[in-house]
Amino acid sequence: MRNYIDRILNIAVSKKLTVFLIGTVFISIGKIDGDQWLFLSVIYVGTQAVIDLSKEYFKRNDDEDYYGYN
Repeated sequence: MRNYIDRILNIAVSKKLTVFLIGTVFISIGKIDGDQWLFLSVIYVGTQAVIDLSKEYFKRNDDEDYYGYN
């Protein structure tokens, strides 16, 4: 089930946009307040940025090791 949802989300929109849309829906129906929405978005985007940076860092290090740059 998770793979199916991930496939649909990757096709339709980015995961960051999905988090913002879900948070916006929840704030508009009164399930969360503005502070919770801000916390959700900052935490998600921040952790995704760290993950993306670490992937790029390790990818570059692997390429450098493979091509003998180190």
